[in-house]
Amino acid sequence: MTAGELRSRVREADEEERLVWIGRILREARYADVWSFLTTEDVVSRWDRLRGRLGRKNAFWNFLITSWRRHGLIPPG
Repeated sequence: MTAGELRSRVREADEEERLVWIGRILREARYADVWSFLTTEDVVSRWDRLRGRLGRKNAFWNFLITSWRRHGLIPPG
């Protein structure tokens, strides 16, 4: 799959498939690369549905989302 195909799937798929692809990106991509495929809105708006899909990366992303909220960088959950 090319990067362009992945971006298309994230944007055009139904919501359940989006969750699958967003979860894979958060789980497998380097932090800096995540943002070439996703926006913070993609992640934050789906956070409650994504957190169970992140495997070993769950603690990392939970720490970031919690910290961003605590510092007022994103709206409270």
